[in-house]
Amino acid sequence: MKRISVVTAVLCPSEEALEVIKKCMISVRKAVDKVNGEYIIVNDNSAIGGDFFDEIADLCIKNASTLGVSISLNLGMFNSNGDFVVKLDSDYLVPENLFEVMLKDWSDDCAFISPSYLLSRPENKELLDVKKLPKIEGGVYERPPGMAGEYIKSKYQWGGGILMFDKKKIEEIGYFDESFGIGGAQDNDVIYRLLDKGYNWKWDNNVVTRHFSSISSTDKKSTQDYTEIRKIGVQRYKEKYGCEPGSFISKIYQKFNYKFII
Repeated sequence: MKRISVVTAVLCPSEEALEVIKKCMISVRKAVDKVNGEYIIVNDNSAIGGDFFDEIADLCIKNASTLGVSISLNLGMFNSNGDFVVKLDSDYLVPENLFEVMLKDWSDDCAFISPSYLLSRPENKELLDVKKLPKIEGGVYERPPGMAGEYIKSKYQWGGGILMFDKKKIEEIGYFDESFGIGGAQDNDVIYRLLDKGYNWKWDNNVVTRHFSSISSTDKKSTQDYTEIRKIGVQRYKEKYGCEPGSFISKIYQKFNYKFII
């Protein structure tokens, strides 16, 4: 079996955020261990939680200042040893079979796989119980991700916080674009560049993960305003491609006319 390296960038501002992040990371650690994978955490100058991140990761890299998601992910991926690298946000609670299913469903033609998620709010502590995670939801869909309404046959929403790449392919495009700084939209950009190279993708909806909606950025003690951060990335994306990140799926579909893999 090919090996997975899971890379998480984390910026933790407070004890409240850390309570959620700890539970998420513990669930990831269990899922990584089931496939003999590698867990890399890049601590992007968190106010607290450093000792925990050091303990739970196979490799923990600490940034002396806040460098942003793209730079942090690139540091982790560059130092990874897996055949595949998974970008996984710090606020995702996952079932133990997540990476087993991702490996089983992988096609060498695919650039990445993204599972769906069930959006949950961090103030509801009951939702943090790993035992209450939904079981896997069978089947994959014949429509690209990002298309809403009639195309979404799942009761769960789709999210891009978990992306799996063939390491050689993401190396070829130079990893994440560091010019996005601390802004958002890095995911959309890296997907665009992979498709531009002629690679394909697969939307895997077999595994339901639980997302806590940017817990670090929405925390009242956070030093960063998520809305303003997002604007930085959106502007950078528009400069590169001439369209909003939210509309990139249809634009890409029209431009590249890629074959959707089932």
